[in-house]
Amino acid sequence: MSSFDTLKAAKSLQDAGFAVQQAEAVVGMLTHALSEGLATKDDVRELSGRLGALENKVVVLDSKIEVLDSKIEALDNKIDNSVAVLENKIEALDSKIEALDSKFEALDSKFEALDSKFEAIDSKFEAIDSKFGVLDSKIEALNVKIDTGLSNVTQKLVMYLGGIIVGAITLLEVLSRIFPVVPAP
Repeated sequence: MSSFDTLKAAKSLQDAGFAVQQAEAVVGMLTHALSEGLATKDDVRELSGRLGALENKVVVLDSKIEVLDSKIEALDNKIDNSVAVLENKIEALDSKIEALDSKFEALDSKFEALDSKFEAIDSKFEAIDSKFGVLDSKIEALNVKIDTGLSNVTQKLVMYLGGIIVGAITLLEVLSRIFPVVPAP
């Protein structure tokens, strides 16, 4: 910054019609303002350098964000693929359960047919009836075990899927904390 000639400035103001005290007051205010509030060429150069460095950092940050976006997209694809695989496995399990259900229905039909035959024989053979009563109670116990087993399988599948969903959500939360989204400038 070039130096401000206060004597020359005061003289110019006096030549323009200012009183000596007025000229000195104006020059004093100008001197104060120039020394306190204006930026020098060096200040501007330093600020320009800082802005350049900041621009470089923004470019680096943008490239890191692009890399992060691609990683997030890859993770989304992996999650989508995992969900698709799980859905296929669930569909396969559903098919197997349906096949088991139809087999159990066929067995139930056969047991019902046997029951009617046993009732016909029961009228003829009361002694045999007590033995078939025991057999019927065992069949009922077997049906209860089968129903309980199917219920347990269903509950385990629901818990397994819930665990996967909670794990995926937790993973997304952890990733969002590790790689927070930076708003665009």
